[in-house]
Parts: sequence; C-alpha cells; structure tokens
Amino acid sequence: MEATVLDVDLLGNVGPKARKAVDLAKTIMHRENYTSSNSTSTQSEKVLRLLSKRGFESPHKCFVGLPVVSNVPITGGDEVNSAVLARVGRWWYTRCYERVITSQGEVMRRSMWNERGLLRECEEREAAFRMLVAYARKPVKGIPTGGLI
Repeated sequence: MEATVLDVDLLGNVGPKARKAVDLAKTIMHRENYTSSNSTSTQSEKVLRLLSKRGFESPHKCFVGLPVVSNVPITGGDEVNSAVLARVGRWWYTRCYERVITSQGEVMRRSMWNERGLLRECEEREAAFRMLVAYARKPVKGIPTGGLI
C-alpha cells in the first residue's frame, strides 16, 4: 500500500497571513465535522495510525517539505521545475482543504493563494507544505508457515 498525504498545516516559519488563512480552512472543516474537533492529529498521522491498526507490515515513511513558493533551484533541478512543483502543491492544497463545502453551500470566497502578500510572505519565510510519503506491505493472515500453496 502506498499513501501520499498533504497536511493542512504548513512547515517552516509561517507568517501571520498564512497562519490566518490555514486557520480559516481548519475552522470550516471543524465546524462542518470534516475533521474531529477534539483531535490535534494531522491527516498524515491519522493515516499512519490506520495502517498500523489494520496490521500493515514493514511501514516506511518520509515527510517532505514542498515549497509553497519557489524561485530557488531544487537539488538536481532548475528554477522552472521548482516553480512548477510549488504551483502543483498549491493546486492540491486548494483541492484538499480550501474547497471545503459546508452544509449551507458556503465555500471559502477565494483561494488564499490569490493573495500576493501571502505568497510573498511564504517566499520570504520559506514556508512549505508538509507531505507524507509512506508505504507498507499488506497484512498476511492465514498463510501456513510452509509457504504459499
């Protein structure tokens, strides 16, 4: 099993504009019961617990920081690739967390990524998306110790 999870929280030295935008998305999700209001666990932590609870074996995980805004070359890459990576990260974040529709049909008025001040803040502070990349082997139950037959 492979899992890739983009968390709602950002990594790094997140500024006040980014914190306010992330808090709005989290507030809407909590209010509409998309997430447990008493849970402080991230989505990635919940996925890892679920894999363990279901008996998946040999779990491997890695947390990756994807740049929110990037003009800096990625190791082995170039400026264009890092900018594309940042744009794709913002697109996925919007799809996963900003497009939360409430029971009254309310949505966030516009993407937080449309605010140039927020993007400038994220670039200056080198904010990043927190992404889990994990894999584990499915549980093997009921197989005799002699092998598969």
